[in-house]
Amino acid sequence: MIIKRFSVIAVTSILTFSGLSVNLQNFSIQPMAAIAQTKDCNAVRNVNFSARAVEDGVNIRSAPSASASIIRISGSNETLNFDAWTYGDTVADYWTNQLDARWYKLSGENAWVASAVVAGNAPNSTPTCSTSSPSPSGTPDFTLRVYREDNPFWQAGYAPQSTNPLSSRLGEAKGNCTWYANGRAKELGRDPGLVNRMLGNAFEWGTQAANAGIPTSNTPQIGAIAQWDKSSMYPLGHVAVVEKINSDGTILISESSYSPNIGSKWDFLYRTRTISANEPSRFILP
Repeated sequence: MIIKRFSVIAVTSILTFSGLSVNLQNFSIQPMAAIAQTKDCNAVRNVNFSARAVEDGVNIRSAPSASASIIRISGSNETLNFDAWTYGDTVADYWTNQLDARWYKLSGENAWVASAVVAGNAPNSTPTCSTSSPSPSGTPDFTLRVYREDNPFWQAGYAPQSTNPLSSRLGEAKGNCTWYANGRAKELGRDPGLVNRMLGNAFEWGTQAANAGIPTSNTPQIGAIAQWDKSSMYPLGHVAVVEKINSDGTILISESSYSPNIGSKWDFLYRTRTISANEPSRFILP
């Protein structure tokens, strides 16, 4: 169980990853998307506990949703009493910045407060529902057309030789993140026409998605494309695909990587890894 304290916890993750891509073209609490819940997750559980609001006060809403109407705002550091809780929209925790989908019902009122902005936890609860995320959708099938003939990166030669592109501009490199993300997103059912609107270097995908009207968010979803901006760790940005959202708020991503250093640990066709949901710059939603 996460114990919230009145101190800001800063967690820094240093990632020495060099996933490259290839271009084909010359404090207010922010509402986040709801995690898809099952009936058990949507159940309202009766409890009796209290928690303290953050110093700035918290929004008390008419429903367990960050977009529900605000009934009133609590006092600074006010102690609030609750008689029920359920899962709803996810909000980044005020102290830990981890995702929390719990909402607490004020005693005797039809009024709700996000767990993320009060110091205290409902008894026998976890920040996200353990059954809220489906299992990963298997491993990619690189014989599919989405990785080959129907993939613009493959058509242009920016796919690994193992997929038999008509021409190869990657040399002996085993992978390429943009080629893989394009194919995997389609394999998981995303609209090919929209996916093919993102054909630049990985750091450009967020802008290209916005220009195409594809929504982005700071909250992961299954099938979303995790995208990193250009940085010293990612000279051309990076993209991967969200396969699973874990109960602790971390995410499982799948990815490919191009490296000019053949045989290096960043030269790979495919892998999965678990990361913090805060690591990518944004998520390009399904």
